[in-house]
Amino acid sequence: MIPRTVAQELTPMLSWFPVFSVTGPRQSGKSTLIKNMLPDHTARNPSSTRRNMLRDCSRRSRSRPTNEAAWGNTCCPARKTSSWRSALGQSLAGRVGMLQLPPLSYEEAIQPEPDLTVDEFMFRGGYPHLYDVSTPNDIYFHDNGLLNYLLGIHSAEELLNNPKRGDVFENLIISETVKRYLNKNKDGELYFYRDTNQSEIDLVDATQRRSPTLIEIKSRMTPRPDFFRHLTTVGEELGVPVDRRIVVYRGTENFTGKNGRYVTAERYLGR
Repeated sequence: MIPRTVAQELTPMLSWFPVFSVTGPRQSGKSTLIKNMLPDHTARNPSSTRRNMLRDCSRRSRSRPTNEAAWGNTCCPARKTSSWRSALGQSLAGRVGMLQLPPLSYEEAIQPEPDLTVDEFMFRGGYPHLYDVSTPNDIYFHDNGLLNYLLGIHSAEELLNNPKRGDVFENLIISETVKRYLNKNKDGELYFYRDTNQSEIDLVDATQRRSPTLIEIKSRMTPRPDFFRHLTTVGEELGVPVDRRIVVYRGTENFTGKNGRYVTAERYLGR
């Protein structure tokens, strides 16, 4: 099993909560995580009602995993993360520890494959394999492998020459930022910025309210001064210091210029 970063958050919950919930997208490794950390707990599809969950929670003090909905020594994969988080939060308020497990982050994926490049990961993503999916009107992609599958991109080489490369690279950086916070059991405050002058910032990380970070995401290999065009104007308007104005790009050099910092994708993703 590939070590999962969020596991370090799960261990304390065994003593803090009588019930804990691990939710996340399909095939992100929820059952595998619980089976490896808690081999005495068995996975099955739950059939008990909310009342049974509450009864079990009140009767026993030993921590038990809930993975979609589970109790006793049971767990099973969760797919509707938001709805289950809401339901568990309402029914087991104060008695359930909750974690979200996203697909593998780049930092996790390079552990068994040290030679894995950002470009290859940008194509492949963090799911163990691809599968057939249906596509609703609005989709937020937690994983680039699925995105490339839907775009009909069949290799990393094809991706790098595809006109959608910039969009796919932007999705990679944003989804990996989300994973970074989920793996610490935190809710990151991440935003897209556009003002009345049509100045846009790809990613505003306002998790630290007093020290937000402005991030532009560029799929080019060569740094260019115009990458900072919007970072400079928006940064000055919002009072964001130069060292918190960042361009994440596919190049190979990390350095600071007069308008902000250039950070390689490898550095940003935790290599």
